[in-house]
Amino acid sequence: MHTDAIRRMVLASLLALQGCAGGPSAANLYERLGGLPGITAVVDKSVDRHAADPHTRRSFEGVNLKTLKASIVSQACEATGGPCRYEGESMARAHKGLDITAGEFDTAIGHIETTLDELKIGARDKEEFLQLLRPMKKDIVSR
Repeated sequence: MHTDAIRRMVLASLLALQGCAGGPSAANLYERLGGLPGITAVVDKSVDRHAADPHTRRSFEGVNLKTLKASIVSQACEATGGPCRYEGESMARAHKGLDITAGEFDTAIGHIETTLDELKIGARDKEEFLQLLRPMKKDIVSR
């Protein structure tokens, strides 16, 4: 084998191993969001916004926010690649009868975006997180 070919193979192998070493580019979204404390901060602030906003608060009236937040943290933790296991209801079942509108859903997504910005989550990670949430619209919105 030619010396240049061997050098290229060694370099390629080293680069591949570097990618597996767990550096920043290898971290999953859960880790990039700050693990459980980061996800908890996103959920706490977002749910507080939902519950306070006149456009979304009706769906949170009479709800135990502490229990709700814990369930959402578990779901977000699992969805982002963390060690948690979500054991709650499906989104369709959890939102059945709440008559959530597309506008309310979009407002809630806006709250989450604002929270991610406040927590200084980078554009790539913010978009990746939002892409996990957007498909839920079909199961949450009923009118």
